[in-house]
Amino acid sequence: MFTLAIRAHSRRRELAADDRAASVTGDPLALARALAKIGRVRGPEWGLLSPLYTRGDEEGTLGQALSTHPAIDERIERLREPARATDSRRGR
Repeated sequence: MFTLAIRAHSRRRELAADDRAASVTGDPLALARALAKIGRVRGPEWGLLSPLYTRGDEEGTLGQALSTHPAIDERIERLREPARATDSRRGR
């Protein structure tokens, strides 16, 4: 149970870091593009140490509960939401 709590905290911290970076840079879409690029070029699915880490993009509830990071797609969507809200207010 302790491990699940630590991993959940790690995921929350990662999302908070994304929010802070978006605030500091003022360009959440650039951060979303960078995350998308990282997602496209990241290494092979299985390496020597891969059983020790879960990235959040594993399928199923258990994979998500054990992940140390939120899924990249989730992070990208969270960064794009403010831009969509701004566009909708402007009538785009």
